Amino acid sequence: MNSSDIPSLLSIRALEMNFGALRAIDDLHLEVEPGGIFGIIGPNGSGKTTLFNVISGVYRPAAGTVHYRGRDLTGLSSERIARRGIARTFQNLRIFRRLTVLENVMGAQTGAAGVSFLQAAFPHPGLERERRGRALDILEQVGLADRRDVLAQELPLGEQRRLELARAMARESDLIMLDEPAGGMTPRETDAMASLVVRVAANGPTVLLIEHKMGMVMSLCRRIAVLNFGRKIAEGTPAEIQRDAAAVEAYLGPGAVHA
Repeated sequence: MNSSDIPSLLSIRALEMNFGALRAIDDLHLEVEPGGIFGIIGPNGSGKTTLFNVISGVYRPAAGTVHYRGRDLTGLSSERIARRGIARTFQNLRIFRRLTVLENVMGAQTGAAGVSFLQAAFPHPGLERERRGRALDILEQVGLADRRDVLAQELPLGEQRRLELARAMARESDLIMLDEPAGGMTPRETDAMASLVVRVAANGPTVLLIEHKMGMVMSLCRRIAVLNFGRKIAEGTPAEIQRDAAAVEAYLGPGAVHA
């Protein structure tokens, strides 16, 4: 089967997003096929996080559509979009700092597809054991099982970012959007996060990745789109992006791939 025959998991068509006179996203078209890791890169202010906010329902676009598995999500609330199977992390951490690590992950399960409000508010003992077991399994995957009873605010930054990823995994979504998951990390922590993202993607969900660390992006992503001033200026494999004159001029620059 040719790649053109594979139906898109996420399809963005003619998308526009404005903040007053500023056009943050400008006639953006993007197709993300299921499986693997798809990178979104670009300078600060290029529209990357705005794009995530539109996809996840934080913002309603001025024009264009967002389709997920062939269904139009444009303008739906964040909660409804999450229940359709899209999870995300944030550049600025969104964890419950006064809850334990385990409580954070179990709380995120309430947004999973198929879990009703009543089930979350008044769980059956058997369901509660199942949720706890699933949460502990996720914490094992992200290397936080031994920190399950620690308050989230007591974790160092690298572990807080892994906790936020664990919360996204708890939603059991088919698409996980990661907004700078290695932000603020040391090189060693970045390598560990990169390995974790690969394992997450290998277990099923498609990963849409925003990241400024080009070494991580180029080594992980099967395909990359480059944004600048809200427009897509390049798209291709990592090798193609590194050879693309517009991408290099706008963002990459000499030696940026190793940053």
